[in-house]
Amino acid sequence: ADLTTSGPSALEQRQQQQPQRQSQQEKKEEKVPETGIVAGCTVRLQGLKKAAELNGQLGIVRRADRTVLGRWEVEFVEDKAVKSIRTENLIVEHTSAGGAGDIKPNDQHKAKTDDFMAKAKEDDLKEEPQTAAFGDLWPGCPVFVSGLQKATNLNGRHGMVCQPDGQRAGRWEVEFHTDDGSFEVMASIRRENLEIVDL
Repeated sequence: ADLTTSGPSALEQRQQQQPQRQSQQEKKEEKVPETGIVAGCTVRLQGLKKAAELNGQLGIVRRADRTVLGRWEVEFVEDKAVKSIRTENLIVEHTSAGGAGDIKPNDQHKAKTDDFMAKAKEDDLKEEPQTAAFGDLWPGCPVFVSGLQKATNLNGRHGMVCQPDGQRAGRWEVEFHTDDGSFEVMASIRRENLEIVDL
């Protein structure tokens, strides 16, 4: 009778504890995907204190750090450097779908590079007309002035180009001298009003 009324055996206690441990492990495992961090996803760094200069930078997650729990090996988009970063310092920007590896992050990096190159090309195209239109002038170049509507007194005068006008695009600073060679006046004149004089 004493045996039947006694508490659970050691074996029964282990069997009861085992499901509890399994459920705890399952809960821990369930928490991992909630971060959304997987190999190949694009992340942004935040909250770093020692390496604060890295905050805001984009990186691609390569894999979980095998030496330190709770960290990920992240390759930075800008300089390709790989660093071990804590999970709490990573914000997921884009996740590669279906285990597609690095396809999406690489595409994003390529798009960013293409965008940068397109802007650089745009800037080059903007500069080309100015170079083509004004590249034939140089400091010390003798010019003949014509077609001015405001400073009409300079029409028909000869001057010497000093430099491009730094404040007004498409204009050149031209220096004028009196007949005896002394300095008279400096004027900012458009290229279309200047004709190069052959010496």
